[in-house]
Amino acid sequence: PELRGTAQAGDIVTIVMDGKVQGSAVADANGQWSWTPAADLSEGKHNFRAEVTDAAGNKTASGNFQLEVDVTAPDAADDVTAEDNVGPITGPILDGDTTDDSTPTFGGTGEPGDTVIVKDNDDVIGSTIV
Repeated sequence: PELRGTAQAGDIVTIVMDGKVQGSAVADANGQWSWTPAADLSEGKHNFRAEVTDAAGNKTASGNFQLEVDVTAPDAADDVTAEDNVGPITGPILDGDTTDDSTPTFGGTGEPGDTVIVKDNDDVIGSTIV
């Protein structure tokens, strides 16, 4: 991720992650600074703070902020179901069945907070959050 912020022009901003100095940036003429880690962050929660040093050597630090790196793909949705709610034949739609319901109800299970995307071939036709 890229961390960005503002300070006084010329101030040195030192980035501290999980208690260890990671690098620094210098605020530009508009007071803007940014920093990107040299290597990918490990998966998990990381605590950051920015320590600012001005030209006179005075130092101050931001409050801590935390971010979580999660690059593990979720498991595939389990027990996906489709339900026909229209016409003379209603009920579960099995793999390979035909339906007259143009808006069948889909269901299943997944990890809370994950987004489930429903596709017809490569076309997204719906999505929901578990």
